[in-house]
Amino acid sequence: FQSTADVVSALSTGQLDVSVGTVSAGTFNAWQRGVKMIVVAPTSVYPAEGLMPTSVVVRKDLWDSGQIRSLADARGRRLAVNARGNITEYTAWLILGRRGLGLEDVNQQILPFPDQVAGLANGSIDIMVASEPFGTVAIDQGVGVRLEEDQQTIGPIQFTHFIFSEQFADGRADAATRFLVASLRASRELQGDWVKDPQLAQLLEEQIGFKQELLARSVLPVFPTDFTVRAEELMQLQEALMRMGHLTYSTPLDVRPFVNTALADRAREQLEARGR
Repeated sequence: FQSTADVVSALSTGQLDVSVGTVSAGTFNAWQRGVKMIVVAPTSVYPAEGLMPTSVVVRKDLWDSGQIRSLADARGRRLAVNARGNITEYTAWLILGRRGLGLEDVNQQILPFPDQVAGLANGSIDIMVASEPFGTVAIDQGVGVRLEEDQQTIGPIQFTHFIFSEQFADGRADAATRFLVASLRASRELQGDWVKDPQLAQLLEEQIGFKQELLARSVLPVFPTDFTVRAEELMQLQEALMRMGHLTYSTPLDVRPFVNTALADRAREQLEARGR
């Protein structure tokens, strides 16, 4: 799909059963219009402590000169995220907030993650906020330095989710449950330093196109062992996106009608009954 709008359209009509991605401003705006897309499980989470797998990397010459040593020095600087109104911009908003800054204090640039590496190299951006391993790629190429204090986790936020069409979640609940049984089993197999498992590392290399050696040097994503969606986090995200001006409405939605925890509960019970 070329855009989130296309995904929303396909989910709303049942042409698409499952989307794996982030709940964004487009999701909330669609819900407000009455479009039924059902969040059924988290697919990745930020760690409770340590570095999060969203890179915060500054251009190396700015680090070497001492001009930028943390996001406290980011005022007026060109800071890149991949899109507006998504979880990456929300993360940037939160990490800037820890330094007493907001998105309005930086010169925000919208660039796809691979282009952010090139942006550091050619000097068109100063700071990148991007999913790994792109931050590690920038460091490997000698064009960036990780701001480790600013990349410390913002807490165990559910970063990405499985979003089902209403037709799949309700009309084909047995198939939807089987999908989640397989996904939860996979998530539990990807605990810890899973890149050290040759079979898993090879699978990931084949599927996402990044070499095992690069993944081993990157900040790895964290996968949940419990597929329970935390609706309160979605409410917090909605509030932040509203404050950023990305939502088309001003009265917060109750997100609970768009969250289905029963399918994940059923999948967990079935998996555990098999001793998994």
